[in-house]
Amino acid sequence: MIVKLRYKINLPNSLRTKKIESTLHGFLMELLPSELVEHLHNLSYNPFRQRLIFEKELVIWEIVGLHKMVSEELLKLENLREITIKRAQKTVSLSLLSKDAIAVDDLVKKEMGREIDSRIISLKFTSPTSFKANGHYDIFPDIRKIFRSLMMNFDFFSETTKIYDYEVLSYIEENVHIVSYKLMTKNFHLEKIKVKGFQGDMTLKVTGAEQFVKLVLLMIKYATFAGIGMKTSLGMGGVSINERHYLR
Repeated sequence: MIVKLRYKINLPNSLRTKKIESTLHGFLMELLPSELVEHLHNLSYNPFRQRLIFEKELVIWEIVGLHKMVSEELLKLENLREITIKRAQKTVSLSLLSKDAIAVDDLVKKEMGREIDSRIISLKFTSPTSFKANGHYDIFPDIRKIFRSLMMNFDFFSETTKIYDYEVLSYIEENVHIVSYKLMTKNFHLEKIKVKGFQGDMTLKVTGAEQFVKLVLLMIKYATFAGIGMKTSLGMGGVSINERHYLR
């Protein structure tokens, strides 16, 4: 099961620091059972995600579980109303904005069964997004890297449906096109390092058969939970869907 909790977090300006995402990640790790945290550290892909979204004065804290081992624990946080930032010795209040919970199979059934009303997908990358390639950070949006990241993550956590296929990925690369973007480079700060990534708006156009378009839309919808690229558990790679237009 996939679970996403969205909180309004009342962060004072003094706590809107460059490393606040790492601090919040550490706080959540303290809430989870120690044996689960140890298990998460040993996984190739972490089913836990958290990220901050800054919308002027409003700050939204998204917490996501991509597998029942984490999702069941996150549901216990539904009534969380405040957290204490120990290093700052401050307590901040929370209010739950929304809760999404859906089984992976139900997500697949819903997205693959819907009617296509758009082949244009407008995305917003809400936090710095980057990929690790050959020991270096790749800070440019790349269709193959974006969808490979999503497909590999999806398959790791799905116990029934598997999506990744080399030929399908190549077909995506040929038929999903970036038609416009308004992106900027931005640093994501960890405790001792900073990672450069891209952030902002990007619009995709999808060609090909209707079932293929549905598969692409499924992966984009999954991205709103899982994020894209590297260090998504710490807060990078956040994605939201702006809108869908019908392409005539």
